[in-house]
Amino acid sequence: MSAKVTSQALVRYRTNDYSVPVRYGFHDVQVRGYIHEVVIACGAEVIARHPRSYAREDAIYDPLHYLALLEEKPRALDQAAPLQGWELPDEFATLRRLMESRLGKKGKREYIQVLRLLETFSFEQVHFAVQQALKLAPLALRRSNIC
Repeated sequence: MSAKVTSQALVRYRTNDYSVPVRYGFHDVQVRGYIHEVVIACGAEVIARHPRSYAREDAIYDPLHYLALLEEKPRALDQAAPLQGWELPDEFATLRRLMESRLGKKGKREYIQVLRLLETFSFEQVHFAVQQALKLAPLALRRSNIC
């Protein structure tokens, strides 16, 4: 079926809304519902896949779809509905605290840039990089205290 992406980067299929990357806002898309999955395509490109919800008036988000927008509006990071319930390992929260304590408001934006790495690299690769950064963080803090 054909649908139009809303200003909130959502596409309605049956009684539920499914997210797409924000860059597809207001585009015409094709939505295909299968037993276990909803697939959304723009032209020949599949832009989103979600587990199908049989609830009513449900919103199914992929947090990665909204990170580009959050990079522009970092103060929304804690309130953004698409990120609610996004379970990340504790190391991500630790990295965020370190970045914000060290860089202030700029730290939140840089943390979002770290999350955006998930758009390109696997979760395992980014998680490993965050773990390595935390191992090196004490060295960086000591080095900055010397200068």
